[in-house]
Amino acid sequence: MFRLLLIFIRKLLGSNRNLSPPKQITVNFSLEALSKRDQREDPFSTTSTTKTDQKPPDLPENSSEKSLYKGVFKTENRYEKGCFVTHKGSLWHCEKGHSGEFDYENFKLAQKKWGET
Repeated sequence: MFRLLLIFIRKLLGSNRNLSPPKQITVNFSLEALSKRDQREDPFSTTSTTKTDQKPPDLPENSSEKSLYKGVFKTENRYEKGCFVTHKGSLWHCEKGHSGEFDYENFKLAQKKWGET
């Protein structure tokens, strides 16, 4: 029955083309692909050039440091302004250079621990 319906539709359209379902489009959501997309001036254009004159704010040009996240807070480490740490399950931003015990005056809460209200 289905086959007869396809034959009828083909004749009705006046074409012998295959009426198979459209092909699936594969989308690459890898971090590398997203990074390349975000470097373009217009991320959704296929002909756009990449951004070369922009750099992240407050970072030196030749910064060898890849991450501002310094891990779980430890009293023996020195933390510079602008870095992030986790303390008691929450994410904190360092507002001033800091070393020693955790001090709420030097850190600003960036994200509460999951599940806190």
